[in-house]
Amino acid sequence: MKTYLSENWDTLTDGKLYTTGAFSEGIQAKVYNGEEYLVWQDTYYLVEPIRWRIISNGNQEVGYGEVSEEGIMAVMDTIVYAGRFSDSEITENQCYSTVARAVFYGSYGDENNGIDSTYLINWTQSMPTFGTTSLNGSNQSWTDRMFVSSIEEIEQVTGSREVKFSDFVYDYMIVHHGVVPLCWTRDLGSNYNNILCLNENGDITQRKPNIIINQLGVQFTIKISEYACVD
Repeated sequence: MKTYLSENWDTLTDGKLYTTGAFSEGIQAKVYNGEEYLVWQDTYYLVEPIRWRIISNGNQEVGYGEVSEEGIMAVMDTIVYAGRFSDSEITENQCYSTVARAVFYGSYGDENNGIDSTYLINWTQSMPTFGTTSLNGSNQSWTDRMFVSSIEEIEQVTGSREVKFSDFVYDYMIVHHGVVPLCWTRDLGSNYNNILCLNENGDITQRKPNIIINQLGVQFTIKISEYACVD
């Protein structure tokens, strides 16, 4: 298949344009045999649907449905985004950055990466900032349809801190940057200007978001208004 794709890539029909922080201008997919593929560093990647893991409910069996005005939390199952947490230094009175979310999800009414906002709801999170004379300052509130995940949300939905990376994101970190595969969370580190990160096993470390080489995976959290359990 790789030989065929390589020899015929330029003549294949264009698919969708996919965005990630590593390539914010977008990567053009090509269609072969009814499926989309991306190419990077002479490696071809099958485009698969973005999957989300819904918070556990004991009633979740085939035929069960749930509707919630407050929203039902879901965390990305496999990390498909690689990029920087922020494009500038996060210092005093600062904390959360929307850089990754804006590239991955896009703006309201103009969703990137095939994400449909129909069942996404707005929700508000209060998050600490770095202080001026101490590590933490006062909290700031953010309202959005999608956030970079916190460690608590990952644990709440998955039951552990373990994370999974797509083949593309894994290769991007290993091959292009030569770094241990990590993902950003939105939790502040114990060192100034650091953000907590997770590896595949769920171990916690921290990195500064303003260093170019720190283009890591990013985990995302959403809340949906309704779902149904089907075969």
